[in-house]
Amino acid sequence: SVGMIVSLSPALKVMRLQLIESIHPYRHEDTLYHLQKKSAVNYKLILVGIILAANGGFVFFVLPRILISSDLTLFAGTLIAILLIFNIGLTLAGLGLMPLILRLVIQAFRPIARKLHNVIRIFVFRYQRRNSSTIIIFALSFSFVIFTSTVIQTLSAQVSAMIRLSYGSDLVINTLGWKEPEETSQMGFGDGVSSTMSKEDMDEAIKLVEIQSYQSSVNPTKIMTIDILDELLTIEGIEKVSSVVAKPYQLKQIYLEDDEEFITEIGDYAGLNTLEMTLIGIDEEYRYAVKSKYIEMTSGSIDKSFDNLFNYEGLYTCIISEAIAVDLSLNNGDKIRIIVNKADESEVYEFRIVGIAKKMPGFSMEFAATRQRALMGGVLISQEAYIEIMDIPAVPYLDTIFIKLRDNEKQLRDLIINQINNNYQREYDYELINLQRMVAQQQSSFFVLDTLFTLIAMTTVFICIFGLLSSSYSTILERTKEIGIIRTLGLKGKEINRLFVIESLIIMLSSGFIGVLIGWLTAWLVTSNLTLLIEMPEVLSFPLNNVIIIFSLSILFIFVGMKILLRKLRKKKIVDIYRETM
Repeated sequence: SVGMIVSLSPALKVMRLQLIESIHPYRHEDTLYHLQKKSAVNYKLILVGIILAANGGFVFFVLPRILISSDLTLFAGTLIAILLIFNIGLTLAGLGLMPLILRLVIQAFRPIARKLHNVIRIFVFRYQRRNSSTIIIFALSFSFVIFTSTVIQTLSAQVSAMIRLSYGSDLVINTLGWKEPEETSQMGFGDGVSSTMSKEDMDEAIKLVEIQSYQSSVNPTKIMTIDILDELLTIEGIEKVSSVVAKPYQLKQIYLEDDEEFITEIGDYAGLNTLEMTLIGIDEEYRYAVKSKYIEMTSGSIDKSFDNLFNYEGLYTCIISEAIAVDLSLNNGDKIRIIVNKADESEVYEFRIVGIAKKMPGFSMEFAATRQRALMGGVLISQEAYIEIMDIPAVPYLDTIFIKLRDNEKQLRDLIINQINNNYQREYDYELINLQRMVAQQQSSFFVLDTLFTLIAMTTVFICIFGLLSSSYSTILERTKEIGIIRTLGLKGKEINRLFVIESLIIMLSSGFIGVLIGWLTAWLVTSNLTLLIEMPEVLSFPLNNVIIIFSLSILFIFVGMKILLRKLRKKKIVDIYRETM
């Protein structure tokens, strides 16, 4: 779009040219024809070809070698350098819109300038080439300030949203003592990895694995059961409570021997493709107790999917992860099979998919969108169906409890936490997570980082302002005669001051606007790509406070600086100005 606009702007200028002026013989110089040496080499075509070849060569030859080296520092530095070049190139391309932006800003100042409007317009475009370096530096500085602020604020908002998505509710109670599945304790040692490690590193890694694998077995008498939900609801300030029954690998630790397995698998209705997954039993209060705005369905609505999940007739129903749906080519409404392998027994149950989701509060590890996350992906079913097919007691053990607080009681959050701990801390093994505190800690760390980068980046803006003032001072000295002519026409000292201040503001605001636009666009491209790679919640952020602060300080510096630069010229008599310039 920028290229198209820049290409069309000369045509629009030529379109306004009068035909008689184009063919008037006395409009041009006496020499009508210029002899030019015919070039033997087309340098522009070679330059464009070298640039395109360099871009392609970097992608095909340099980038693969950086990836193979497995040097994260080198890879990160390369990406930062590419991003820097991209930001500079996009800013320079955006400067092609500068004449249009200048006209818009000049029109915006028309009510303030009044009779100075035409004079300001002439001066701005007459000295536009002289101010080009200042405009470029201003645009680059503003773009870097807005880029860093936008990236940091967006990442802060995304991490906050990720914390809310991971834990799911205002307060979360997690049962302690479970042994994690074996897949997570292997530390990623695969074929060929150990060969790159030294003997000392290998010994330390083996010790770490042994330490992680050694855990005391879970004590069933210390695990909360579903009966505790009614007791929690009696605590003042708690509005909703939802529970999640112990997952299959956790049930193995309670009911089975060490050498027995408790595995759940999902497959298509024909049984051709199967995949090990995580079966999750939830109750009807789940969508009301968690942060439901973070539920992201890719097929089926939230209300209809959860209604069908609990109001099934005959055939069991489930909501599956999008990763599983992509890997097994499943669609909403399909019939599937869930296989429960318990010790030496295996049972097959028919289910119908009533919804597909890629994000589910409280189950960020189980629900994802990419196919690589399909293994051990999440499948939600009702607690009644879970208890029936897993063949566990009607009063099951719980893994997680989601607690939603009343809006007018959230300031009493600490009192509610203390009451829960006083009632159950000695009786059960659990961890109580305060979502508000987790988010506040994360935001405070990002706030410090944002403030630091903003102060560093704003330094360049102030340097640009001094550059603008120095350029304006040299311009004032060269335009002393013009100032004398303008004062002869009737302008007073205050109006001269207003003339130069508005001219400087127009240059600063125009280049700053381009810098803000380019910086925000670049930051949005970066954060949106990170969202796709890491599968974080997509958040659109704009650093409005930083923009207001930067523009306000810049305007203040220009007002004060121009007043100081013009203090002598305002008081100088017109006769003295003509004596110095004639």
